[in-house]
Amino acid sequence: MQSPSAGQRHGDPTRLRILNLLSSPHPMILDQEKRLENLGVEVMDLGCHISVPTLLRRGVIGQGLSGWTSSAVSLYRDIGLNPYNLARSIYLTSFVYLLAKLKREPGFQLLHAHWAYPAGYIGHLLKKREGVKLVISVYGYDVEKQSERYRFTLPLVSEALRDADRVIAFEQTHYDTVVRILGAEEKVELMRIPIDTQTLRPPSAEEKADTRRWMGFDPSDKIILFGPRMEAMYRPLDLVNALASIIGGPKDMKVVFLGQGELENEVRRQVSRKGIPSLFPGTVSYDKMRSYYWGADLYCNICVHGQGVSTLEALSCGIPAIGYRGSQLKIVDKKDGILLDGGDTRELAQAVSLLLDNKELAEGYGSEGRRKVQAENDSEACARSLVHLYSGLITEADIVGEIPKEESV
Repeated sequence: MQSPSAGQRHGDPTRLRILNLLSSPHPMILDQEKRLENLGVEVMDLGCHISVPTLLRRGVIGQGLSGWTSSAVSLYRDIGLNPYNLARSIYLTSFVYLLAKLKREPGFQLLHAHWAYPAGYIGHLLKKREGVKLVISVYGYDVEKQSERYRFTLPLVSEALRDADRVIAFEQTHYDTVVRILGAEEKVELMRIPIDTQTLRPPSAEEKADTRRWMGFDPSDKIILFGPRMEAMYRPLDLVNALASIIGGPKDMKVVFLGQGELENEVRRQVSRKGIPSLFPGTVSYDKMRSYYWGADLYCNICVHGQGVSTLEALSCGIPAIGYRGSQLKIVDKKDGILLDGGDTRELAQAVSLLLDNKELAEGYGSEGRRKVQAENDSEACARSLVHLYSGLITEADIVGEIPKEESV
């Protein structure tokens, strides 16, 4: 994204007040809170003032509401009523709660809603009331047709996106989808996913050995890290079947299955039956993920749609990655990892063996991955791009009052 010129950039970033709206039924939401906090620190270092109201994390407008909405909409559809009207009523009710909470928030000139719904739609309502600018970031399920909620949320999403002053996408496919919804691309921005490359750095040999002992493994073991969750789209059983063909060889191979999901019990049953030494740490917080990256020899993210942010984090730690080809690619094949056709467990087994056996190749892929993420996804550069976007939207007429001295991210 190109930064605005001096003539375009009316807003003074040291006087901007940004209100982040964050709410989602997606399992990554807790990690995203921490990532947004980290990005918020970067943005505040550049002079902006960021606030994230706790209501929009795990409170009134959170996973409970989104789940209940899905059930209620299904009932409405079953009895022949318009589910759009129900969904809109639910968010209008949530909006009332939001306004009550925001009485404690200082004045702001811009809303940044993360996910087009629920936060984007509520930001759209709040914009109309407060007369502020609105930026919406889309992340996937909020604009993807394969989402189970897509049919009844599309009118809400379209309404919110059309009202937004800017829409940010982090994948080309999501960018294209938003452009199709809007019928134009003038206000759609394609930006990089921010990665904290200073924290997510390669470990020293001592740090890697200590991490493996903490995980309950021997420092000489060869560790495969699977993530991010044990759901069908991430194909954990493909990895189990692939490893069954190479287990029992000279490798002291161990597998760490991250996250939870509907396939967890079946994965546990299969690895036990096939004698694959495995660890199941469950859902791991963002703060602890670095330890798992550090302890691994390779990261396996074989989602059928491609790779997500966790692959970038692994590459930032100097860990090579294996993934399936799809619409969202983070791996550059034969540069920082290996890309395979979805479901090819024979090729998957060969890729795992290659990276575990060829230390020089694995380290080369890891180094290239680290270099790429530093060059393209470093959070400081992403924060600067975001501040340029904010500044280009806000004029002096939008800035009202003085900035309080203390802020919370």
